[in-house]
Amino acid sequence: MEEEEKIGILAHVFNKKLSGTYFFNNIDFIVQEMPSKDEILSLSKIEEKQPETKGDFLIFTMVKEGLSTAQALSAISTRTHTSIKRFGYLGNKDKHGMTAQRISVFKGDPEVFRQIDSPWLFLKDFHFSDKPCRIGDLYGNKFSVLIKDFSGTEEDVKEFVSVAEKGLPNFYGKQRFGVNAVNIELSKKIIARDFKGALEQFLQIMEPVDTDKLKEHLKIHKNDYIGAIRLIPKYLRLLILQSFQYNIFNKILSEAIKRNVRVDEIPLIGYDLDVESIEPPEMRQIFRDIIRQEGIDLSSLMIKEMPEVSMKTFKRAAFFIPENFSYDLFENVVILDFILRKGIYASVLLSEFIQERKY
Repeated sequence: MEEEEKIGILAHVFNKKLSGTYFFNNIDFIVQEMPSKDEILSLSKIEEKQPETKGDFLIFTMVKEGLSTAQALSAISTRTHTSIKRFGYLGNKDKHGMTAQRISVFKGDPEVFRQIDSPWLFLKDFHFSDKPCRIGDLYGNKFSVLIKDFSGTEEDVKEFVSVAEKGLPNFYGKQRFGVNAVNIELSKKIIARDFKGALEQFLQIMEPVDTDKLKEHLKIHKNDYIGAIRLIPKYLRLLILQSFQYNIFNKILSEAIKRNVRVDEIPLIGYDLDVESIEPPEMRQIFRDIIRQEGIDLSSLMIKEMPEVSMKTFKRAAFFIPENFSYDLFENVVILDFILRKGIYASVLLSEFIQERKY
């Protein structure tokens, strides 16, 4: 619960305090990417027949276990002597679990990449395309999750399925906030224009970027903390700053659940948000209350020092309904199978179902 509170998840629609253990073994959490509604990537080593195609991009299925997408691609990049910049993917997958996802590599040689084969990582289904894989260009993901030490009954599971079919809160999951939700702290420092503090914290916790380059910049350009921060890849700076928007979204949705205000969509705060145009009036009041409680100045979300990462408002569905939801129950073990559309987090569904997680 403490983890949820850090990221602003403060309410639930399923109020039974069930407990259980998940993410204990990688094989207990299976994710199969769905490039389209009718295509589910297989975890099997058996090659799926691919059409005869041409193009500059080698496309393949990557099956991994216990590695994040970034870790897996880094390993493949090193093994094949291929720049990491040549790779593309449809969705970022967590290191927990066993996952199958589609990858592209510019000017890749299938015979070189076919050599990647280990107990925790292998590649298959090679073909070519004239288009790379791009983030978000997929239908969703199919999940199969095994929960051990389950404290509930079949009636509890049926009740949860019934609640899920009406819609579960579409919170942003903990994956979007960094370890211990550190991205929220970083984003608040940048919004407060404490660029020195933000950079110092970033250098302490982040590994994926070349921190030596940032330190060297400060040696040459003393006190140019903004310039150093702008050397951090844009996508990473956006991830950090958007975590503030996501945190506030979670708090607003939590408050809407508490006040029994049901809406289809909720705007995320941004420098261009018109609070007085939000409908219904009950939702408008929730925004006013959260903005006042958090001491937010919307104009500060326009980062003039780094306009490329300024926070613009956009809308997100307030609730989601899992597709093809089914379950199996064996004594104190339950297996959940479901499909989630892109941008929806399995961890949110699981934390709604299992509110007292055992480790």
